[in-house]
Order: sequence, then C-alpha cells, then structure tokens
Amino acid sequence: MGDLSPHFSRSEFRCRCGCGADAVAPALVERLEEIRAILERPVLIRSGCRCPAHNRAVGGKSGSAHVADPARRQWCTAADLAVAGDAARWDVVLAAIRVGICRIGVAEGFVHVDIDRANSEDRLWLYPPRG
Repeated sequence: MGDLSPHFSRSEFRCRCGCGADAVAPALVERLEEIRAILERPVLIRSGCRCPAHNRAVGGKSGSAHVADPARRQWCTAADLAVAGDAARWDVVLAAIRVGICRIGVAEGFVHVDIDRANSEDRLWLYPPRG
C-alpha cells in the first residue's frame, strides 16, 4: 500500500541525495497507477524527484522534469521506471503511450516517462548505451 496511491509511496520518489525533495505531481502518480494496471505487475521507480544539485550531479539536463523545487513551486513531473520481464521496457513504452504520456526515453535499464507541459515537444528518444 502506498501513501500517494494504491501502489506508490512518496518515499519511492524522494531525491536520492538525502535532501528530502519529494514534491511529485499528483497527475504523474495517476498515470503511473494506470501503467501499473495495464502491466499487471510492480513498477519500480528508479529515479523520481531530484533537487537541483542532485540533478546536476547525475548529469540531468537543465530544466529536467525530474527537478522538484518547493521554493519555486516546481513539481517533479518525471520518473524513470523499471519492471521485471523479458520485454519489460517495450511493455512500459506501450503502456505509457496508452495512458497518454507523450515524452518517453528508453535506456538500458529503465524507461523515462514525463508529463512536463513546460516542454511541449512530444517525443520518444533513446539514451546512448553505457560504457
């Protein structure tokens, strides 16, 4: 049981640097619940909210949808998702499209989804392979 929705908790979205930033947009959580219902299996949040400093430290782009900055009334509108299964990333991409998410990035170990309306460009992209 989550404290944000039936399957997601605020702690899953909290900035990994330990600062406590966790201002996730309710609309994102709603879309993630819809994705989980379609997939019928757990969805792991690999990266949710980031404070501006942590976003820079992990190489996040300026204006990242991951950034949650309560001082500027800015909500996190992105999450990097992972699920178990042979075609897991493909399944997440299809589910995200089905629930109306139009900004999707595919990496080796996760799928980035965001509902950032400040960046109106709808797109699908691939992250370069690591290594």
